[in-house]
Amino acid sequence: MQKPLSPKTLEKRYAELGLSDEKLQLLHTFFRCVSNFYGVLPVSHAWQVFKHYEGLRVHKKDFVAFSGVAQRDASLPYAIYELRELYSDEPWGDPLDRAIVNKDMVMHGYYRFLYVYNTLENQRCQSFLVPDQEIFLSFAEDRFYLTPQGKAMVDFIGGLRAGGTQRRWNGEVIGPMLDLNGEPALGKRLSGLLYRTQSEEFEIDISKRESEKRRLERESAALAADKVLRRMRVDIMTGFMEPDEEFDLQVRILNEDYDVQLSKKQTDKFRRLFMDLYLQSSLWQLGGWTAVSLFYSGAAYGPERRPTSEKVRKATPPDADKLVELRGRLGPDWPKLPKS
Repeated sequence: MQKPLSPKTLEKRYAELGLSDEKLQLLHTFFRCVSNFYGVLPVSHAWQVFKHYEGLRVHKKDFVAFSGVAQRDASLPYAIYELRELYSDEPWGDPLDRAIVNKDMVMHGYYRFLYVYNTLENQRCQSFLVPDQEIFLSFAEDRFYLTPQGKAMVDFIGGLRAGGTQRRWNGEVIGPMLDLNGEPALGKRLSGLLYRTQSEEFEIDISKRESEKRRLERESAALAADKVLRRMRVDIMTGFMEPDEEFDLQVRILNEDYDVQLSKKQTDKFRRLFMDLYLQSSLWQLGGWTAVSLFYSGAAYGPERRPTSEKVRKATPPDADKLVELRGRLGPDWPKLPKS
C-alpha cells in the first residue's frame, strides 16, 4: 500500500485537485459506497458507475486523480491499491487499473489479499449490479447487519452463552475459561464477553514486532459477539466457502473458541438465520446482487463484468411464500447458484 500522508499534506494534495468542497465530498461518499456495496472494484468500473449516476459532474481525469490522493489517506474505511500491489508479477499499470478495496477484506501477513482474490474470482461470473441511486447511497455505511436478517443474526449470536471449559485444538481440556478480567466466562452472553481465544493468544505470542503485538491485543479485546459477526460477515460477503461449509465453520468457531454448545433447536434456528442472511444480502462476491435476486433474474451471468442496471428491474425480491418455495426447490441443504 502507498505510504500514508500526514493530514496537513493530504489537505494540500486534495486542494491541488482544484475541486470544490462539494465535489470532494461527493467523491468521498461515492468511494465509500463503492467499498461497502461491491467490496472491491477497479477504478475503471467505478468511473462507469459514477458516470451512470452523476454524468460528467466530475470529469474522468479528476476522478482518477482523486483516487491517487485518496490511496494515501489512511483515515478512510477503504484502501486503493495499484495493480502491482495486488499482483506482484504485474506491471504498475494504468491509474484506471487501481482497485478500491474495503479494508475489512484485507488481512495481515502471508494471506493479506486472500479475501480480495476470492471475491474477484467469484465476481468474474456475472456483471456488477448498479441499483437505484438512493439504494447505492444508503451504503455510505455498512448495511450488512442493519437489515432485518442482519439484526436477527446479531440478536441470536449476542444471546448465545459461553461454556466454561477451555480446550486445545485436539479437544484436550486445559481448564476453566476466564474472560479478560480473570472472571469465569461460564454462562456469559457473547454480547458482553471480553475473551481472547487461543489462536489470538498464539498470534500475539509469535509476533516479533511490538507494534504488531499491540494491534493484535487491541483487536482481540473486542466483544466475542462482534468478533464472530465480523468474521461471518466477511466470509459470507466474499464467498470464502460454499454456504453449507461456511455454516459448519461458524458452528465450529462458536464451539472451539467460546465453548458454545448449540442445541438442535438452536442449530436449526441458526441455520435458518444464516440462510436468510446469505440469500438476501447484497454480496460482494456477486457484484452487489443478492443471491435471491440473482437466482430469480437468471440474467446477470455471462462473460461481461461491466456494471449493469437494466437487468435489476427484472429481479424483484420474493415475498415470504416465494422464499419458502425457493428453499423447497433447492432442497434441504443450501442454494447452489446457477453456473455460467
